[in-house]
Formats: sequence, structure tokens, C-alpha cells
Amino acid sequence: MRKVINVLKQPINHNELSFTLNIKLSKNPEKIGNLINEKAPPGAKIMDITVNRISIEINEENIDMTKVKNIDLFIEEYKNELTNDEIEYNWIIFNEDELNSLVVHVWNKPIITFLSPLSNNHSSERDIIVAAVRKRSNNLTSVNYPPYNLYNSLQKKTYTFENEYATVKQFTDAIIDFEKLTRPNTNWFGGVDIHHIFYEGIRGDGKNGYEIMWGS
Repeated sequence: MRKVINVLKQPINHNELSFTLNIKLSKNPEKIGNLINEKAPPGAKIMDITVNRISIEINEENIDMTKVKNIDLFIEEYKNELTNDEIEYNWIIFNEDELNSLVVHVWNKPIITFLSPLSNNHSSERDIIVAAVRKRSNNLTSVNYPPYNLYNSLQKKTYTFENEYATVKQFTDAIIDFEKLTRPNTNWFGGVDIHHIFYEGIRGDGKNGYEIMWGS
């Protein structure tokens, strides 16, 4: 393991992780109107979901400052262990060994339950996209999309780990598994949601379950 990993606060805060979903469809994505935004065409099925660049930002929230002289000099101090991408974007991107060694702590027992959110927390974003399409269209009345309904039903799944601390890989693998279960039941502009793919943490009290938050 790289020495730079030893200066991270551990266990890692689950909401400080960063990664993106890669969603493979049975059909090619389509543009939403004349925007650069994409959507899944109706009937397209999800063939696979993976994640890439599981990382954490280099800042005082994530670095044990008792082990670092100066956060501003952190990159300079560890530059021999960091990739060009890590230096450029100020992130530590975990390799396979680190994913299997570093731990995340979000619960008091070796169990976590994920549930699909029922709140329309992206409805205003959809309205903005539709408005942008209509603004650029010459025929406003022809721009119509199905009603917003990101999740069609409540789904829950519980994951049990061997220890109180799950590794980063175990934690993200559980999220991938849950997305494979629930993502096919989403509806975003007439197809499954491939727009909200940026992990923004989980929220909940741990009693009923955690919602996984996705940004775009």
C-alpha cells in the first residue's frame, strides 16, 4: 500500500467517496431534444453496471492533519506516489489493493440496508431540461415527455459483512448490486435513468435504511 494512504483518516467517511456509475445499455443512448444531455431510449435494458475512479478528495476533512505538516504541501510531499491525474484533480484514486484494505464505517453493526427513494428530488432538474429543449425548439408544442417518475416502487435490500467495518470495495460492490436491482425500475424521459450517475453519498438514520444519492 502506498505511504500516502496512511495519512488518510480511517475509517473513511462514506460521504467523502467519489465515483461514477458506468451503465451499459442494450441500445445506444439518445440525445434529449437538441441538448447534449442523454437518455436511455424506451425499451433499452441495462446490461451491466460498474463504477470507475473510486477516489477521495485531498482536504482537511479526509487527511489526518497530525501526520501532515501542511495540507498545501501535501501534493509536493507525496508527488512520487501520486499519478498525474491525482495531482491535477487533487484526488487520491484508490487502486485494487487499497480498495480491499481501506474500510468504511457507516453503521453500528456489520449490516447495511439500502432503499430506493420515493421523493421526486430531481423533478425540478427535469423541468429545467424540458424548458431548455423547448427554448431551442422551433415547434414548442411538439416537445413532450412522459411524466416524471424516477423510481416506480420502493425496494430494499440488506447487506451483511463479516466485520463491523466494510472495505471500500465491499461497500461499493453493495451499491453496484443495489443499482442493478433498482435502476431498471427508474423512469427518466421515457427510459431507465442513465443521467444521475455521480455518487453523492448516502442518507438515512440506519434504522429503516439508507438512500443512495446520485447527482448529474
